[in-house]
Amino acid sequence: MEARDLLQTRTRLFELSLRIRHPTMDPAVITHELRLQPEHCFRAGEPRQSSSGIAAAAVHSESYWIATLNPAAWPTASSAFDMSFPGRPRLAVSKDRLRAMMRDSLALALTLSGQFLRAHTDFVRRIQNEGGEVSLIVEISCGSMQGFTFTPQVARLLADLGVGIDFEFVNE
Repeated sequence: MEARDLLQTRTRLFELSLRIRHPTMDPAVITHELRLQPEHCFRAGEPRQSSSGIAAAAVHSESYWIATLNPAAWPTASSAFDMSFPGRPRLAVSKDRLRAMMRDSLALALTLSGQFLRAHTDFVRRIQNEGGEVSLIVEISCGSMQGFTFTPQVARLLADLGVGIDFEFVNE
């Protein structure tokens, strides 16, 4: 199943997914390390499903794992925006409002996803060193977004980690 198929069922302004391909890694290891539940995964060597049912049995040549990234649901995301200042009362910004900002701001979601990946730098490097690939998929609904900012900090972080970014623009 393609990432696009998994993402088209959503009615959001954008959708972020993390995709990992690896020559042999068990997807359960990826799930455990990242603490994210995949929407789709399979392990190298597992039998492939034939779409026609006629083809000879084949196996997956690599492991594949994909999960949606939802920074608005991450418990540490709202703590990254602690609104207290020394000598000042806490600003009256509700967690719901922060979650809405994270849900609707692609730039903010990319920043938080970059921070998530940075927290897992060692694991990302392990995947790459073993011949794997880590990609961030950004699906954008053309009719609902006028634009977004891809900050130099996020671009640098993803480049430093060797994480590719795939933009997919869909008409809904």
